[in-house]
Amino acid sequence: MMTTDTDCIRIKHGTPYGYTTIEGVFTLVTFKEEDACIVYCPSLDISDYGEDADKALENFSNHLKMYFQYAVEEGTLWKDLRSHGWNIRSRKQKKTEAPTFSQLEDRLPELRQIKEQGGYSISHQSISHQISSAA
Repeated sequence: MMTTDTDCIRIKHGTPYGYTTIEGVFTLVTFKEEDACIVYCPSLDISDYGEDADKALENFSNHLKMYFQYAVEEGTLWKDLRSHGWNIRSRKQKKTEAPTFSQLEDRLPELRQIKEQGGYSISHQSISHQISSAA
């Protein structure tokens, strides 16, 4: 059964040297599809792949960093998180919380399909990315 804690993000603006720091914990679902290993983050609806789980996770981490870089630079991060069902708990501290895993299962047909097919694993990935304010 797929169960997990809720994902969360904390965003810190104005850190040393003008960076924005994004820290968080994300639930990742890893599974095989044909000859590729896929890492999928349902709370952000982002995935990437590789020939094995390590390469898929490395590619996913790079993809996630690019996503945050783009969303912060374009000023679309809050809108995008809200579109995925995230709740902003504290605007001052920029804490956010994702929908629960069961809510994501209800919303995302891809996640239901992975569950039905079986052969997946769930892990939690802590991230900390410094994003340049001036790109």
